[in-house]
Amino acid sequence: MSTFVYHGTSESSARRALKRGILPRKISGKKGNWEHTVQSNPSMVYLTVAYAPYFALLSTDPSKERVAIIQIDLDKLDPDRLYPDEDFIEQALRGKRLGNTKLDDMHARNKYIIQHIERYRLNWMTSLAGLGTVCHKGTVPKEAITKVIVTDVKKGRAMLREALEPTITIANYRFCGEYYRALNNWFFGAEMKPEQLAFGIIPKDAAKQMLPDYQKMIDAARKHVQNRSAIETIFGGSGVNA
Repeated sequence: MSTFVYHGTSESSARRALKRGILPRKISGKKGNWEHTVQSNPSMVYLTVAYAPYFALLSTDPSKERVAIIQIDLDKLDPDRLYPDEDFIEQALRGKRLGNTKLDDMHARNKYIIQHIERYRLNWMTSLAGLGTVCHKGTVPKEAITKVIVTDVKKGRAMLREALEPTITIANYRFCGEYYRALNNWFFGAEMKPEQLAFGIIPKDAAKQMLPDYQKMIDAARKHVQNRSAIETIFGGSGVNA
């Protein structure tokens, strides 16, 4: 069974990717999404199993176009081009010195890791398992793209807003990763239970005791997970991670 990873972007970028592959910023010339902090590695394309809707929203002006999520078959990528996300390495090595950087200077530590990323290349599977993200050095070939969906932000706001503010840390992924993977995969046809959308990581029985509007929340969530009218497939067929 194939393992799929995902790349969130705009519809226009997704359509270009179907013709030329997914380009890293070094080739495309695009600005990064993190102007307030350390810029991502310009040589890398960032892929995820959990946060593609979030990255799609960051990459798109919803007043001009729809958001898009590209599904990629991990088995069709050259493993020698796969690298860990520098954020994963930085977090995993918290408390350990990296070069001459200060232990509490996250920005300098991330820059150091980007500059020395070859040292950490073999940790890409650990990055994917521990943070839900992985990097591909250079262009992701169009032949590895298996499906592309687009959705209008206004029409799909109920599900997209759930993706707006993930805390992308190792600790949070340990507890909430299942939820974000389920939300990510929902856009590709996977089932998502209404209680999972309504309560996140809170167990159903606990939510029932804690929340007086429990049933209303379940009913509202059921409507959202059953409504896929805002999603359009512009390339490819079925298939999601189990």
